[in-house]
Amino acid sequence: MGSRTRASQTKRVVDLLSVPPHRIEAIERLAREFCPGRSVAISTHINSDGDGCGSETALARLLEARGMAVKIVNPTPWPETFRFLLGTDVNDASAQGPAALQGIDLLVVVDIADVKRLGSLADTVRGLDVPKIVIDHHIPSDEPPSPPR
Repeated sequence: MGSRTRASQTKRVVDLLSVPPHRIEAIERLAREFCPGRSVAISTHINSDGDGCGSETALARLLEARGMAVKIVNPTPWPETFRFLLGTDVNDASAQGPAALQGIDLLVVVDIADVKRLGSLADTVRGLDVPKIVIDHHIPSDEPPSPPR
């Protein structure tokens, strides 16, 4: 293999590992919201699946490690199939319904691109006067859970 081919392959690997500036900016904005002492609710779509449940529990543990008070508030009960993900350390307040969203400083919604998928929580979420963060891989809908920034 010639040095030119090797250099081309090395550049390709470096390009794959580099983080685009717009993503760095988004990560920095998230980091500013994830402050110790804040109370955060994490939610996902009705009838949550592995994407939503796994994302919620991983994020809950990360934010608690950063000194935040975290609870999961879903519009439907936690699926029995994924109950093991909660462990004994993740607070699932979903049974309290929309009332569990009162008094929070921040809302993080994962795995949805449309506020209507929050079911019974949707109206309360629309009315919340706290920062709302959406972490998702779906194409945004006409009514995302938080307005674009």
